[in-house]
Amino acid sequence: MDQDAYLKILNILKEHFDKDSLFFVPSGELRSKLGMSIEEMRPLVENLELNRYIYKREGPTPSYSFLSKIRHKGIDALKEGKVEIEQSCKFHGPEKLKVLELLKREHDIGNPFYTPGKELTEITGLSDLELHQIADEMEYCGLAKKVETGYPYFTMQITHAGMEYLKKNEEFFEKRLRHPKFEIFKDPEGQYRFRLKAVNGEEIASSQAYSSKAACMTGIESVAKNAPVADIVELE
Repeated sequence: MDQDAYLKILNILKEHFDKDSLFFVPSGELRSKLGMSIEEMRPLVENLELNRYIYKREGPTPSYSFLSKIRHKGIDALKEGKVEIEQSCKFHGPEKLKVLELLKREHDIGNPFYTPGKELTEITGLSDLELHQIADEMEYCGLAKKVETGYPYFTMQITHAGMEYLKKNEEFFEKRLRHPKFEIFKDPEGQYRFRLKAVNGEEIASSQAYSSKAACMTGIESVAKNAPVADIVELE
């Protein structure tokens, strides 16, 4: 079951990669095409990222969730028709970002090694065992180094790759937030609609009503595809 889901996710990402190799696919589109909730889909995407089949960027707010793009390893997996998950992800990207941000803060004030304690527990809501597990995952990804000092104590240090991960994530969404965007919303009758907003937040186009979110997403895709090549016709 998971194998089919992994390949479906990679297929969707590959379709976009073939059109634009720089494009990151919104999690909303993945949910729509897979027919999954964010809770069902996120662990699959996290596993693909952890095992280096895809790139993923976390959103600055819950409404953005995340965006993802296929890597060359993912393209090779599609050719072989098989995904091998050597390491399963137990924690989501937002939790790892919180830890990385804390490690970077400590690094910036001259304390490169951070000993997880009460503050990290409060920030993440994780137990001692879970802190060890998330540290192991981050070390596996190369985002941080972990040094055991006698259970349950250990120290963590953010790596150059961890610094770059934070930087790219922030830069990516800073640019995205300055771009035009489609907003999906429900009208008073409960129908789905979308509107296109310019960089300054001004609404420049709005849609008809759709009975489902999936149909609304299809409408957005149609506008994005046809608008760049559409003729301008003045009607009398």
